[in-house]
Amino acid sequence: MYSLHLHRRLVDGADWECDLTRWINDSWRRTIRSTGGFWSADFVISGVSQFKLQQLYSTMIGKRVVETSYGRITWEGEIVELTLTLNGVTYTQSLDTELWHNKVKTQYTYPSAQDVQQGVLAYVSPGGDPGFQDTLQDFSEWETVGAGESVYQIEITNNDGTSCSGYLGEATTTLNADDSIWIFRDRGRGIAGINGTTVAKTPISYIVSDIDNAGTQQETAWSENQASSDIYGESQYIEVLAEECYLAAAEAVRDRRLVDYAYPRSIPSGGLSSDEPQSGGDQLAVTCSGYVFSMNRRFYETNVMPLDVSVQLRTLIAASEYVTDGGILDNTSIKSPLTGATMTFRLWDEIEHLISLGNTSGARYVGGVDTGRLFRYDLAETTMLYEWRQGQLRYITGQLVPPTLIVPNIIVRLEAPLVVPAPGATFQSPVQSYITEVEFIAPRSYRLVPADGDILAGSY
Repeated sequence: MYSLHLHRRLVDGADWECDLTRWINDSWRRTIRSTGGFWSADFVISGVSQFKLQQLYSTMIGKRVVETSYGRITWEGEIVELTLTLNGVTYTQSLDTELWHNKVKTQYTYPSAQDVQQGVLAYVSPGGDPGFQDTLQDFSEWETVGAGESVYQIEITNNDGTSCSGYLGEATTTLNADDSIWIFRDRGRGIAGINGTTVAKTPISYIVSDIDNAGTQQETAWSENQASSDIYGESQYIEVLAEECYLAAAEAVRDRRLVDYAYPRSIPSGGLSSDEPQSGGDQLAVTCSGYVFSMNRRFYETNVMPLDVSVQLRTLIAASEYVTDGGILDNTSIKSPLTGATMTFRLWDEIEHLISLGNTSGARYVGGVDTGRLFRYDLAETTMLYEWRQGQLRYITGQLVPPTLIVPNIIVRLEAPLVVPAPGATFQSPVQSYITEVEFIAPRSYRLVPADGDILAGSY
C-alpha cells in the first residue's frame, strides 16, 4: 500500500538513498492539513544492529523522507529530530530553530547612560567658558569638535538635590589630560553655558548619554556560518538581550551563539542513572516535518504597503529557501500590509495569517506545501464528493478511498439515522463535515479531523 524512502538533503541534490520500509515495522504516521499541506510525521527504526542505528543517527538529520503510494508521492518532508536509545540511554539531536541556527544577529538596547569613572567633580571655566571637571575622567571620547551638533549631553546632580544639564563640546585640561569639557545650552552649540543654576552648587554625580541612541533598540549585522548552511540550509535566529550594552558586546554574544549552535548537536536526554546499562530496546525514533516548516527558519524584515493577499503571499514564498510557487489564486478582495521592518516575523507565521483572512465574502481559503515543495493557495472545497459510511470513507459513488490517498479540504456526508420531523417541518439535509486534517497510521488506519465535531477514525 505504501513505501517509505530516504533521500539526501535538498542542498545535496535529494538523490535517493534507501528504502526505509523494511526497518520501520509499520510505525509510520503522518498528517496533512488543509492549511499547511504536508505537516508532520514520525516513525521508529528497530530490529537492526547498534552499529546501524548509530550510523543512521549520525547521518540522517535534515535528509528528505518520501512516502509513495499507488505510483505517486503522497507525503514528503525532512527529518528534523532524531532520538537514539542504546542500552537504555537516550540521545537527541534536532533542527528546532531554538537548538540549531547558522545565521544569527543580536538585538540590544543602547545604554541609557555612558560608563563614568567619577573622581572630584567641579564646575570650571576653561578658556572662560562654562565647563565641568571630573579629575578621574577622560572626556575626549565624548567631545564634539569642530562644526556640527553635540553628540552627547550631560545631566549633573548637586549636593542640595538640584540638577543642571547641557550639551558637550570640546574636551580640555584643567589638572589631568582632558579631565574637563565645555558645555553649551543648545545642541547646536551656539550658546555657551549650563541649563540650570551652578552658582554656589557642588556637583556630586553626573550622567553622560548619547543624544540620539540612549535607550534605543539596536541590532548587529547578520553573521552566518556558511559551511553549516551549505549542509543543512539556512536557519536564522535573533538573540534579544535584556540588558543594555554596546555594539561590541552584542556582537560577542552573537558570535558565541553562532559557534555553539551552528550545527545540530547530540544531547544526552535521558537514561539510566545508578543502574548498569541494559541491552534490548535499542531504537531510533525519527520525527519529520513538511517543508512548510522550513519557511519559519527565515525572518522577513521589510515593510510592504497594503497589497492584495495573493501578492503578499507570492512575496513571502519567494523569500523561502526550499518552497516555490505552485499556484496562488488571485485574491483581490482583501489587502494586507507586511510589517517586517517594524516587527520582524517568520515567513510561515505570516503566511498562515494571510490564509486565515479569507475574503470579504466570507469564503474560506486554504494553502500549503505539497509534492515538490510547491505552495498552493486556493478557495476551500465547497462540493461534497465523499461520504462516511460504516466507519469508512468512500467516494460519493461508493468506492472505498485508500488511506494514503485521503487528503484534507474535503466535504464529507456523514451517515446518520433519519429522525421523524416535527409536525409541519421537513427532513433536514444530510449532516456534512469539512475535513481540515488527515492522519494516516500505517498500515491501513486513518483519522479525519473536521473543522468541528468528533474525529472520524477508520481503516481500509
